[in-house]
Amino acid sequence: MLLLALISASQIDVRSPMISRYHSERVQAALWTKDNLPEDSIYGCFWPGTFSFFSQRRVINLDGIVNNAYFFENYLKKDRIDEYVREENIQFIAYRYYELKIDSLGKIVVADPRQWQYYAKNATVDRLSHSLDIVKEFSNCYYIFAVAPEIDSLVND
Repeated sequence: MLLLALISASQIDVRSPMISRYHSERVQAALWTKDNLPEDSIYGCFWPGTFSFFSQRRVINLDGIVNNAYFFENYLKKDRIDEYVREENIQFIAYRYYELKIDSLGKIVVADPRQWQYYAKNATVDRLSHSLDIVKEFSNCYYIFAVAPEIDSLVND
């Protein structure tokens, strides 16, 4: 199976019309990450398969599809994914945010989502927005965000 994935990956041309624009942007973002961001950083991602494979980085799934029951019960169902990002020391988040806007102060603002499937990621970014900086913007609203450490964690006792 790994051999099949490697053969398939080696034959992917991200400019090919056969690949959806969403898959293509994930591949482009992952390859950019591989070339430009720290190898030892921890990345969070919704729908992380393509990003994880092509970036060759440690990527933590944030959508709950392949996470364990503990994540689902204690973070996803309780609307606490932003806390999970902090607890897991995730330093970068990669994903597409359709409702993302930047205010006059340069801060990230997430409009209210209209479809339930976007709620978790939009609410997560909204709660972390004071700690996020856009590292790179790709086509179709795909972003790489840096997650700044919490102020409290920077203060020594």
